Amino acid sequence: MNTSMSTMKIRHIIGWILVSSISLELLSRAPLFNNIAPWIKQEVILVSAIYLIPILWFYNKCKKQKIYFYSSFFSKPSVFPIKTMIAAVIMPFFLVIGIVLLLLAIAMSFNILEGTAEATVLESKSGLQLLVSSIIIAVIAPIAEEIIFRGYLFNRLSFRLGIKKAIIISSIVFGILHLQNIFGATILGISMCVLYIKTKSLIVPIIVHMVSNIFVVFKDISLFMSPSESSTSSTADLDVSIGFIGAFLFIGIGLLWFIPFIKRNWKYCIKKGIPSFTYESNIKNNEKKSL
Repeated sequence: MNTSMSTMKIRHIIGWILVSSISLELLSRAPLFNNIAPWIKQEVILVSAIYLIPILWFYNKCKKQKIYFYSSFFSKPSVFPIKTMIAAVIMPFFLVIGIVLLLLAIAMSFNILEGTAEATVLESKSGLQLLVSSIIIAVIAPIAEEIIFRGYLFNRLSFRLGIKKAIIISSIVFGILHLQNIFGATILGISMCVLYIKTKSLIVPIIVHMVSNIFVVFKDISLFMSPSESSTSSTADLDVSIGFIGAFLFIGIGLLWFIPFIKRNWKYCIKKGIPSFTYESNIKNNEKKSL
């Protein structure tokens, strides 16, 4: 158990996020920044308040506790489970597609979606805006979110509640904060906790997270390239019975992986426990031994 997490309270990091969000929002309204595009301001506030500030806070807390940040979270993975990494990327998508198809089929069976295709308006993005958002989604977000959710939140909850509850709660929080993909993000969060424990490093979870987010970027690019097609034919030709069949098929395939994955790794994770931090004293002792 990493007892150093006792001083890193969740309410403190939430407070920093709220204060920095409000401060940056007020600052962005200053006359000095009137000529800057609104979307640029939004991206700067997002990256700074949601990612940068919490990571700097966590890094500073680790430094005060004499924890080597890089060695504790970015050391060479003890194992590199390629098959598990591939499955962790692909299988949550099967579950998400299945759930989306199921919701669409249910909605269409009650005519909830009637007339909505014509009312759908895609948000227009410039090429520069798409490029910036793609970099944030595919590169910045995976690194920042793994540090915050697996590096900080999972470790903090493990100290307070134990590893079982920590895996579940941190993954649910991760899912809720990804509003467009709550269920898939929760499943991904559980998989990332398992990979973090098995590899004793955030490197593998970050790689898997990046690959997963790249699929999202590809979807955004395809919508950008052909917006007219995506706004009309997404649900119009979906037969309700085919929707239900497809939904249960995709959900079944996803569960056929996820349930054995959890059974296979749950006891291992509980027994193994969270990876230990590397402290300055450990480094100094190792240096003395080498001399």
